Amino acid sequence: MRVGTAALTLTLALGIAGLASAEESGNWLTRLFTATPEKTESTNKIDVKTDPNKIPVSSSNNRIKQAKAHLERRQEVCLKLREIAIANGDDDLQRKAEMLDQRAYDLYVAAKNQARTLDLPAAAPDAKKGDR
Repeated sequence: MRVGTAALTLTLALGIAGLASAEESGNWLTRLFTATPEKTESTNKIDVKTDPNKIPVSSSNNRIKQAKAHLERRQEVCLKLREIAIANGDDDLQRKAEMLDQRAYDLYVAAKNQARTLDLPAAAPDAKKGDR
């Protein structure tokens, strides 16, 4: 009787353990009697750690192209405003459209100059640390 109770208890315990580890495929019987290999981390993995504060720097050519695209988009809007001003005879709107067009060009020039200065190499200091 004791052997039967022990066998029944062991079977019940293994069944519950098998159901608890139900993350694997197969039925409960195969999960009970198959050995599960320990999960180890692959040595082939390359950990790429990225700094969330660093933003990839784009080249000056990309910045200049983006500034040119912004200029063209803004100039199209100013052209539409001028057409509306001429159609309605609104001199104030036409003057504002011209001011916006000039501001768009100034932004383009500033962005282009900034992109070019970012690509310049840093000037080397003339005197070394120990020199006086």
